[in-house]
Amino acid sequence: MNSTGKIFLLIFLYFIDLNLNSQITVSAWVDKKSVPINESIALTVSISGASALNPKIDIGNINDFNIYSSGRSSNISIVNGQITSTVEFSYTLTPKRTGKFIIPKIGVFTGNEKYFTKEIEVEVTPPSFNNQSRGQIKQQTQPGRKTHTMTRDEMIFVKAFTDKKSAHPGEQINLTIKFYTAIPIASNPQYNPPNYSNLISEELPPPRTGTEVINGVQYYYAEVKTALFAIMPGKATISPATIIAYIQPKDDDFIDPFDPNFIQKFFSRATNAEEVKLQTKPIELSINPLPPPPPDFSNAVGNFFITAKTDQTSVNLGDAINLIVEITGKGNVKSINSPEFKSENFKVYDVLSSETISKTNDVIGGTKKFTYIISPTKEGDIKIEAIKFTFFNIDTKKYETIYTNPINIKVNKSKDGKTYDFDKTPQQLSEISKKQSDINYIYEKISPDFIFRLESLIDRYSTIINITAILVLLINYIITKRQESIESNPSDYAYKKALSNFKERIKKTKAQTDPKKKLTEIYDSIYDYISAKLKKNITHLTFSKLEIEIKNCKSDFSTEILSKLKDLIERIEFLNYASANLNNDEIENIIKDSINIIELMEKEFLK
Repeated sequence: MNSTGKIFLLIFLYFIDLNLNSQITVSAWVDKKSVPINESIALTVSISGASALNPKIDIGNINDFNIYSSGRSSNISIVNGQITSTVEFSYTLTPKRTGKFIIPKIGVFTGNEKYFTKEIEVEVTPPSFNNQSRGQIKQQTQPGRKTHTMTRDEMIFVKAFTDKKSAHPGEQINLTIKFYTAIPIASNPQYNPPNYSNLISEELPPPRTGTEVINGVQYYYAEVKTALFAIMPGKATISPATIIAYIQPKDDDFIDPFDPNFIQKFFSRATNAEEVKLQTKPIELSINPLPPPPPDFSNAVGNFFITAKTDQTSVNLGDAINLIVEITGKGNVKSINSPEFKSENFKVYDVLSSETISKTNDVIGGTKKFTYIISPTKEGDIKIEAIKFTFFNIDTKKYETIYTNPINIKVNKSKDGKTYDFDKTPQQLSEISKKQSDINYIYEKISPDFIFRLESLIDRYSTIINITAILVLLINYIITKRQESIESNPSDYAYKKALSNFKERIKKTKAQTDPKKKLTEIYDSIYDYISAKLKKNITHLTFSKLEIEIKNCKSDFSTEILSKLKDLIERIEFLNYASANLNNDEIENIIKDSINIIELMEKEFLK
């Protein structure tokens, strides 16, 4: 075999081993592809593989939805010495406006490589309220109807409150931020959470939306809850939260807040909206110290139970056993440390941990799983003694110690017939050959016959293989550099692709059968194009403010083109909200005019 072939063979085998040991699979999915604007979507991101235990998820490029973390679950399996983990991140997404949107590729960084999920298309429809709730609202609001003029502060406001004013460290405190409005809004409100002092937070999705009657007035509300856990005794503070809403301007037609169907009209006037910023008041909490703890207290606060099991109960001396200890209950399971495991009969090599978080009925809980990799140190029938776990029971306000059940293990002679004495000194243990490690996992070696046949093939086709390898590396380099460029400057990439993305969306729009949806898609495509060129979200701006933004970006932008753009937008709005029936000729004219105007704008931006 020539030297080039040998080098290629080494590289080939290296990459085979690399792929087998570090293969990562990432995926993302939603629970539904169509959702009313007053409801939410559940998004799940899953990562599986040998190095998937602590991935970092990048969801910062999801711009059309408000994002709330719903929890994380993880699982570890150890088979023949190979550790494989699966981690799932759950999120709740609430749409900001109606239309068709793309959840972009989500980046997953595992420490060595960055992976991406596939894009997901979601349609957001107008709000959905059943007939029964409408009737109930009507009965509640009509008898108490008021006639006096309400102030702006009475018609739109936000409240923040906690379910308790004092707590122990580690005890759950629920914070509620509730936004009310009796004024039509252009989209779901945007929530900017507060900052916390001496507290850690865990979101409690999904956000709730609906209607509520206060003093005879019907309000639309949006509610966000967060679980808080105090870190140490003393004071804890919650800074003001900010709510950004887009409402109808004062000079627009007023929608009667007592109208039982007024909620359905909120999301139909998104084209001429006024931004309103609201802030909650700061909140101060008193954190009381825990009673004096016992020596073996694990710093866990909640209400838990513990179990233990092994993956096998009969092993050979020198084999590994996975001892799995699970602590389940309510409380912040992320903060639970591994219970101490000591035994003269077993040697502990490593401890791995994972958790599954639950948020049922706004209560944080779940399971913390610890996998102890252990090996017996002697033959015979031996026992894994009960493992204890001490925590502060938040229900009884007392410390409790709980235990696992003992586990019996039968240890047979080692496979080679030797006896291992783990108490011997390193000099005495040196008699053991390197091939006989104290933990024997199955490892299947590549046969010599396979290597010989592979070498023959490489010798015969070495030139073709080398050229192919160079081409693959070159293509991979180009793709990698292009992807790095996109990731480092996503706004620049969107700027360059704005026109082609616009035309692609318009092309798909032509296949749409519903004229109203066609108009909505054309309208959204125009605004998304301008957002990409300005490198900012201008969805909720009035045209006068939009014109200012374009002029700020490019002061010499053609006034004539802006005038044509204004006429086009006004035509779309008029047809969308005023026309009951639309014909295909009108839609086709709108499409042609949209393409012409956007192409003119593209030339202006490139000047």
